[in-house]
Amino acid sequence: MTKEIVKYTTEKAWLAERMKDITSTEISAILDVNPYLSPWELFQRKKAGVVQPFETNERMRWGTRLQDAIADGAVEELGLKGCVRLMDYIRIPEHRVGSSFDYKVTDESGDGILETKNVDSLQFHQNWKEEDGLLEAPPHIELQVQHQLLVSGMPFAYLVALVGGNTLRHTKRVKDEAVGRVILRKVAEFWQMVRDDRPPPPDFTRDAKLIAALYNKSNPGEVIDLSGDQKADELVYYFHSAQESVALMQRKIDEYKAQMLEIIGTAEKAVGSKWSISAKEVAGTPGKIVTQDMVGTYINQRKGYRRFAVTLKREEK
Repeated sequence: MTKEIVKYTTEKAWLAERMKDITSTEISAILDVNPYLSPWELFQRKKAGVVQPFETNERMRWGTRLQDAIADGAVEELGLKGCVRLMDYIRIPEHRVGSSFDYKVTDESGDGILETKNVDSLQFHQNWKEEDGLLEAPPHIELQVQHQLLVSGMPFAYLVALVGGNTLRHTKRVKDEAVGRVILRKVAEFWQMVRDDRPPPPDFTRDAKLIAALYNKSNPGEVIDLSGDQKADELVYYFHSAQESVALMQRKIDEYKAQMLEIIGTAEKAVGSKWSISAKEVAGTPGKIVTQDMVGTYINQRKGYRRFAVTLKREEK
């Protein structure tokens, strides 16, 4: 397999290169084990060829900031050497797979990859497995590492997680040729689906917002007759029933809130043995006066209200 090393200087250029391929963070979506990206959404991205902004959350941003510190700590604790940050994007054009990497490291067996993760302690205990000294990452991360080994040609990777900001966990993964063959087969099938315009079925829960964005315009005057369409009939019934349930639940929420307010009165906070209530007052705003034909009108006025929130205390384990 011929590898192409792409040097880039901006995030825009990096994102453009990623659009050509299935990357290490996307391969798990093809196999439908990605918690952040569905197969249908990935298809829409690649079919449209539109570069998506790389969305991050606060934990990911701190992970980027701490990346070098995590790598340095791993090198020290694991006795690694020759740690070098990898700045290039590598792709295999014939298979349309590509990857970016964190670091190259050296141990007694040679050169390999170092992949770092900044992991919340709760997420670690919920989604990572640790038994008899063996660490197993979530499936999308394990696939990410095998994809990186496939693209880079490196024989092994160290996967290092900084848990809760103060605990280092690690595992070493060797290149699995069988997994690599599955990755290439699934990627080939995916690109054929894109060429044939055969999208995988959407997950209407995960993909709801994207579907709404794709169909956010209507043609004035267009009418379609769905008489006799059983699926449409069922969906209309379910939708209407769900709306009624939401309205009913909102009325119950308002009722319970009113009863609780009657109990706590003017208190800003109330506490119980297993719960707390916050009901702090938020001041209103007077708005601005606009004068037209000598008539004063206030706009953007907002009455004061109480920000009401109920919190259940976590059960001690």
